[in-house]
Amino acid sequence: MMRAQFFPTLALGAILAGACADDPEPPFAVEGTGRVTGQLFFDADNNGLFTPLGGDTLLRNVAVELRERGSSVAIDETTTDAAGAFAFDGIPPGTHDVFLVQDTAVIKNLVFCVNPLRASVYRDETAFITAPAKRGCVVRINVAEALPLGAPVTIAGIVTARQGTYRNDNTYIQDPTGGMQIFGLPGLNLQIGDSIEVSGVIGQFGGELQVISPIVAPNRTATTAPAPLERTTGAVATAVAALGAREPDVGRLLVVRRATVGTFASGNAILNDGSGAIQIRLDNNASSAIPTSTFVAGRCYDIVGILGFFNGTPQIKPRMLADVTEVSCP
Repeated sequence: MMRAQFFPTLALGAILAGACADDPEPPFAVEGTGRVTGQLFFDADNNGLFTPLGGDTLLRNVAVELRERGSSVAIDETTTDAAGAFAFDGIPPGTHDVFLVQDTAVIKNLVFCVNPLRASVYRDETAFITAPAKRGCVVRINVAEALPLGAPVTIAGIVTARQGTYRNDNTYIQDPTGGMQIFGLPGLNLQIGDSIEVSGVIGQFGGELQVISPIVAPNRTATTAPAPLERTTGAVATAVAALGAREPDVGRLLVVRRATVGTFASGNAILNDGSGAIQIRLDNNASSAIPTSTFVAGRCYDIVGILGFFNGTPQIKPRMLADVTEVSCP
């Protein structure tokens, strides 16, 4: 028979205490300092780079604070000079926050959309930071629609009506929250599916909200256009009657199904799927792409188009002949 063996044990605390007592000192202490420099500018052409030919200007007399990371504790502070430049010398190594003071007396209505910025400082090295001020930070379209007329705004979305569909200087874009007309564009040849960022001012025409005086950022990319949202004409009429031009579907790409089309006058006709009437509009250039003879009395159509708004009336605006498909009536 095996006999149990017993061994003396040491208290865990004594073991840990001994281990801590034997821990070596750190092999070296971090010595030396680094430097943080940077430049602030108004990014007029919205490309993220300082490009004077694009209208960019340097920002002087802006207060800049170097802070301990994730806090409001200032390590040092300064202001930008005539070249929009700032510098912090003798900074301990590590990652610090560069906080830009947004004083409206100095930068007016401009904003720094990333603030603070992170600066990683290394011994005997200089960290350089550029910080563009913009007219506005990107907001969702539903947020833009709540702004007052004349307010500066920056939105981003996907083009749902190519430039030239209705007019040569307008388009529509859409994000997950809504759609918006962009009016007053230069010749950019924007296409359906282009993802763009636009800065401008909230305006309106006939009651429909739009971004006017637009500047499109150069970060344009090609992507997939959103599918149209299916609605009934009656639901559109009811929703727009309740909320007007700020109804979330105004500016969006929609499809109504099995609707009849009345007689056109001045580009407009009655559109009704049996649930209630709204208008169909062949808007400007679209009237050449979609002849009124496309629509025959007593026949039914699935119609894709942007939901517009004019003087209180919701209007489905097809973009091209392919947006109109004859179908069997209910």
